[in-house]
Amino acid sequence: MKALTLTACAALVLTVSYQASAQDDIQQQVSSSIAAEAANLTTHFANAIKSEVKANIAAWADELFSTSSAELAKASATEAATADHKVDSAASAQPAKPRSE
Repeated sequence: MKALTLTACAALVLTVSYQASAQDDIQQQVSSSIAAEAANLTTHFANAIKSEVKANIAAWADELFSTSSAELAKASATEAATADHKVDSAASAQPAKPRSE
């Protein structure tokens, strides 16, 4: 009976020991999986942010170029209108009277 009790105790110790070892293995696997997923998410979000920043910079550059082009065209049109007005004014002006000598 004593031998049976010792055998049962030994089996119980081995079972508990095996379960503790299995639990450690599972915890290691879970930790590794979490770390890998965290790395994947970090990479994913970093790439998403980088793409968003690039898109924002491109949109800003397009807007700036469009605005600058529109302002340049407006300024050129204004200068052309001013030059036309000066030419028209000069053409319609009465010729200067010759000086008396």
